[in-house]
Amino acid sequence: MISDRWNVIIDWIAPYNGGTPIISYTIEIRTSDSSIYSIDSVDCNGSNILILAETKCTVKVATLQASPFLILWGKGIYARVIATNYLGSSAASEPGNGAVILTFPDEPINLSNNLAITWGTTIGLSWDEGDFNGGTPVIDYTVISLSSDSSTFIERQVGVIGTSVTL
Repeated sequence: MISDRWNVIIDWIAPYNGGTPIISYTIEIRTSDSSIYSIDSVDCNGSNILILAETKCTVKVATLQASPFLILWGKGIYARVIATNYLGSSAASEPGNGAVILTFPDEPINLSNNLAITWGTTIGLSWDEGDFNGGTPVIDYTVISLSSDSSTFIERQVGVIGTSVTL
C-alpha cells in the first residue's frame, strides 16, 4: 500500500485460483474505530476489469476521510482483499501494511527577527509551526532567503531542528 497527498494505492498479489479464473475481488478498508471493515465500491470495485487485471485500486484520500472510514491525517490505513471465482470466495487476506496518510505541513507563521541575537553580520530568526503539521510532527526546517539582487532564493540553512536559527 502506498500513500501520497491525494490518493492511496491498495495493491495485492493474486492468490492461487484453484484452476478457475478469479472473477472479482472485494477490497475492504478498516474504519477509524478499527472494529469494522467497509467497502469502497466506487474507487475499489473489484469487478472492474482494470482492477481485476492489475490487482490494485486507487482510493482518494478524501474518500478515506469521509464516512464510513473517517481516517484522519497521520493515521494508518489497513485493507484486506477477498478473491472470488466460480467456486466461491476466499478467506480475507491479512490486513495491509498500514500506510499512513500524510501531506505537506502548513508554512511556518510569525517569523520574527530576534533582536537580542541580531547584530552586525549575525541574524537571529524565530517562528512558530503552522496550524497543521501534515499528519506527523515536523522534524526540521530549511531557511531560505532572497538573493541580494532579488532574482533567486538561496538555501541558508538546512535541517534546522526547532523553531529558531542564528545565521
